[in-house]
Amino acid sequence: MNYGHTIGHAIESASDFKMEHGEAIAIGMLAAGRISNQLGILDRNELNRLKCVIEKAGLPTEIPGLKVKRLIQAMEHDKKVLEGKIRFVLAKSIGTVFITDKVSPSLIEQALVGQYEET
Repeated sequence: MNYGHTIGHAIESASDFKMEHGEAIAIGMLAAGRISNQLGILDRNELNRLKCVIEKAGLPTEIPGLKVKRLIQAMEHDKKVLEGKIRFVLAKSIGTVFITDKVSPSLIEQALVGQYEET
């Protein structure tokens, strides 16, 4: 499992693979950072730093036109789902990550709503 890939792969799938892999993963990385921040694990300054790095690389930080429900459905069908739970690689700090399945659907939605125009 890799950081940003759970959400990134869902973006690729939900966009019918019109979104480039690296772009989808960049958005997934920021969303995973938001989840980490919302869980009180990743400091807000680190989250802002992550966003700045993604932007400076010329990668997107949001994507319009995808519904949150469709993204969550794509995540639920990901090969990384274990015993019905979506697994994420989240950040404790930049460069330090961990795997968890302790992310509620509402928390996933909150992280995605911050990035997507449609809910």
